[in-house]
Amino acid sequence: DVCSSDSNVILRSGARRDDLTVSVNASPFIWSYAKKAGYRTIFVDAQGAVVKDPSRLTNFMTVNETRNIDRYVSLNNVPPEQADFELLKIIAEETKGDQPVFLYANKNGAHFPYDATYPRDRAAFGPTMTEDGTEASFKDKAHRMASYRNSIAWSVDQFFVRFFKEVDLSNLAVVYTSDHGQAIAEGKLTHCTIENANPREGLVPLLAFASDPTLRQELEAGAKAG
Repeated sequence: DVCSSDSNVILRSGARRDDLTVSVNASPFIWSYAKKAGYRTIFVDAQGAVVKDPSRLTNFMTVNETRNIDRYVSLNNVPPEQADFELLKIIAEETKGDQPVFLYANKNGAHFPYDATYPRDRAAFGPTMTEDGTEASFKDKAHRMASYRNSIAWSVDQFFVRFFKEVDLSNLAVVYTSDHGQAIAEGKLTHCTIENANPREGLVPLLAFASDPTLRQELEAGAKAG
């Protein structure tokens, strides 16, 4: 079962595969480690763009967990297609000072419904799922692929074009991954399958960048070992 909420809480808690149920409840959240290491902790939730109640926490986050977060931002008043770029402004602002910062940014990304994650005038691929508004186009693989490619082109490609232009990377380490993959060709659920899941549902990117030479070498060694 690879779903957004489950994956997000596992990432934040560091739960173990060999004992998932117990460890997800017993493990310290990532904020505790960051605070103990002397970092100011920041959480920016761009998925809050689809959550219009500002008091509602997402992805199984609890009030108790937020007590170790120094700045909590939910972008719930931003259109979904602009949420990641508002998130980018906060990253650039918070990482340019001298104080050590640990920032966990939850991108809206290429989240379903795909056509809500990019401006209509930036649609380079078609026909999309919503172009003719019929149920057939919603279920058709070619339509789904076009919508998803438009979403990736905007929320990932264009995001990183601006990220590398606007963020000072001289004293920064970045880890980028996703909560789940997509099985677009299935013609039913693209993820969250309970039984006999398509392996693509668990296929995600894992990229790391470090300006510090020692940390970069450690990441390279880890990549080779993995």
